[in-house]
Amino acid sequence: MIDLGDLPAHAPWALYLLVLAGPFVQEDTTILGAATLSANQHGEPALLFVAVLIGLTAADISKYWLGAVLPQKTLLKNERTRARVESARSTVLQNLIKALLAARFVPGARIPTYMACGLFGADFKRFAIILTLAGAFYVALAFGLVAALGQAGSPYLTIGAPLLLVASALIGIAAHLLHRPKTQTSETYA
Repeated sequence: MIDLGDLPAHAPWALYLLVLAGPFVQEDTTILGAATLSANQHGEPALLFVAVLIGLTAADISKYWLGAVLPQKTLLKNERTRARVESARSTVLQNLIKALLAARFVPGARIPTYMACGLFGADFKRFAIILTLAGAFYVALAFGLVAALGQAGSPYLTIGAPLLLVASALIGIAAHLLHRPKTQTSETYA
């Protein structure tokens, strides 16, 4: 039996194939796994990064297309539902960058947000570009944090600490920009 840590020596292509396909099963686990492999020098870090980013982007784009093929008739059964769906559509399409950035970092938000983008007909090219850039930032953050935390007290910490600081600041700014007080209308309780 081959130890997964020995996989690069026995079948290097298999390691990258697993990292490429992993996001279709479990995104975060695959990203952290690839970052850990990279930090422990089990595979080429740049190839691990590219493989996980391609897999992540492909898995997320598949969710867009799942939303695009959903029959809209099921969501538009009655007038009240139609108004809510149209309101959600307008909000997502007008705030696509904010929606995709928030979905990338808020647990449980990715699948519904990406499917909604497909359902609502968000511009695919714009969606894919924003998604890829957000994914690249997320993967880089994971690789940096794993390298920094895995090598605590080493020179890597001088790279990881500023990255953590910048990432925390960006997440804080994004949270501030995305926070909007909800207004309640009489329809809310209808």
